Formats: sequence, structure tokens, C-alpha cells
Amino acid sequence: MKQEEENTELEVGKGLTRVIQKMTPCGHLYFSCSYRDDDPEKVDFIKIYFSNRFGGCGSSFHEALADGLTFQIRRIRNKHEAIAIVKNLRDHQCNQPPKLSKDRNKSCADAIGKAVMEILGITEDELRGRA
Repeated sequence: MKQEEENTELEVGKGLTRVIQKMTPCGHLYFSCSYRDDDPEKVDFIKIYFSNRFGGCGSSFHEALADGLTFQIRRIRNKHEAIAIVKNLRDHQCNQPPKLSKDRNKSCADAIGKAVMEILGITEDELRGRA
């Protein structure tokens, strides 16, 4: 059974929150990016959620990763820095086989990298140095 990924945008207060859903070997990943009220082009914070409950260290690790990404994305000065962040997340292989999805994410990190690409507007060609 093939499951499609969905992206949604929600109005939260005065700001905008964009939720990107990706299928990973561990289940559905939800990448939530909220933008600042005073400047909707700037990221306020990022959160990462999974459909299954990791609990304990797994949840703490994903929360720490989201905090680190928030810190990095807030400080991007140019497209080269944005691409460097994504390259460090993409193409990591998980020991679990990928689930059926249109993106065939190789791991949770790969799916997070693809979500960051969408948030930052980076294309595959730019990532691979063909643009």
C-alpha cells in the first residue's frame, strides 16, 4: 500500500507554521517550521515529530536536532551555507528497509534533509551542484 506525503500550512496566531510530512523507515515524520510574526520570511523555530513513539533518548535526540537546525537556519547568510546544512543531513542510510513512499527516504536524517530543502527552497540541481 503506497502512502502519499502531505504538506500543510497552518495559521497560528499571527505567524505561519508549515508542516511537512515524510515517510521514513521508522514511520511518518512531521517536520514543523514556524515563522516569526514580525518577519514571515524568518524561521522562529523547528520541531520534529514521529507517528510512532520513540520515548526516552530517541525523542530527546530529535528535539535536540530540531533545536540545532533552528539555530543553524536562523544564521544562514547565503545559499552556499543553506546547501551545506542540507548536504550534512541527506543520503544517510538506515539499517531498516525504506517504507513505500514516493520519495523513498533512506533514513530519518535523509527525510529531515529533504524537509529542510523544501523550507529553504533548495532544488536537487542546486544540491548536486548542477544549477
